Amino acid sequence: MYTEKNKCHERQVSIFVFSSMSLTLLHGSDDEIHCEIYHGALNTVSLSEIVDLSGQLFSLAPNLNYVQKLNKRVSALTLIARNNADSIIGYKLGYAISHDVFYSWLGGIHPAYQNRGIASLLIQTQHDWCIKNGFRLIRTKTLQNNAIMYALNRKYGFHVIGNDCTSSLGTKLLYSKHLISIYTP
Repeated sequence: MYTEKNKCHERQVSIFVFSSMSLTLLHGSDDEIHCEIYHGALNTVSLSEIVDLSGQLFSLAPNLNYVQKLNKRVSALTLIARNNADSIIGYKLGYAISHDVFYSWLGGIHPAYQNRGIASLLIQTQHDWCIKNGFRLIRTKTLQNNAIMYALNRKYGFHVIGNDCTSSLGTKLLYSKHLISIYTP
């Protein structure tokens, strides 16, 4: 829970996004981590920060034109994790691929902040947002040889549903997770 403040009133709310807001992911340490949540188009400065961080994370990092595709997507969701100095230290991007299926597209954590649970918190925040916004399934894909992402996706309830052999980077595993049970007792 956190407090949402707007021009009209103040209220306690769960993680739910109308346009943009911020919440604290980790606190009590020397470096408090905050998460900015954006629903919809993202400004060029934030997109550039994501591209810059991606350059430190991926051997073939996405460029600005590639990341700007997010702004053309329906129900685009961007989570940006920042430290006390307001530097970007992680992100998670995704968008709707249908009225009830969300695609978790791209994400990463700065090497100095890895293994602190930040990726897990961003994943959980994304999944919570998807549930609150009526998505039934969430899908993603990773390179077949990415053991870290395989383990993380399995930890969060994803199941491998197929392969994508069309990527120039190599074979990718396709994952899916039910967010809302399709079975009723």
